[in-house]
Amino acid sequence: MANTHLFAFINIIGGTLVLGSYVVCIYLYPEYRESFWGGIQGSTRKFFVFSMLPAAVGYLLFFYCAVFKPESGIFEYRGLLSHNNINILCIIFLSASSIWMPALVMYFKTDFIFWWVIVVGVLWITALSLVSMLFVVISSDTPLSFYKSVSICGLSYIIFHCLILDAVIWVAKLPVK
Repeated sequence: MANTHLFAFINIIGGTLVLGSYVVCIYLYPEYRESFWGGIQGSTRKFFVFSMLPAAVGYLLFFYCAVFKPESGIFEYRGLLSHNNINILCIIFLSASSIWMPALVMYFKTDFIFWWVIVVGVLWITALSLVSMLFVVISSDTPLSFYKSVSICGLSYIIFHCLILDAVIWVAKLPVK
């Protein structure tokens, strides 16, 4: 299977798991809907919500360039795992993302600090896997092109959202029980 096909497959399955975990947790645990915000309120919450759109668009642009624009050089990194780097990092990113909300529900249900550690850990794993993807894209052997630049910009925004907003600000506001 070509890297682009594998990448698309990983994203379809992983993306479905991420979105599915959100839908299931929000549907089955309506009593936690406010708690899911982790203490984020007012204009800060509005900014978080607004930021979700460019973060999603940024990742979708990266996905588009990886799958449909081979000249972007997404799979041209010659490092440790060579062409598989992006796919492995994508699996890590989507797996961690799909664990976050179910782990958060477990934390709310049990007040067990173990689940708080898992929640915070998967947010950092999510963010750092995206940072690693950006490093791979920037370090690829392909010269800078329009599509490589689009990939870099798209990843940069979702990194901002996942690292700064989620892993730092949201975690700082989440009450520890």
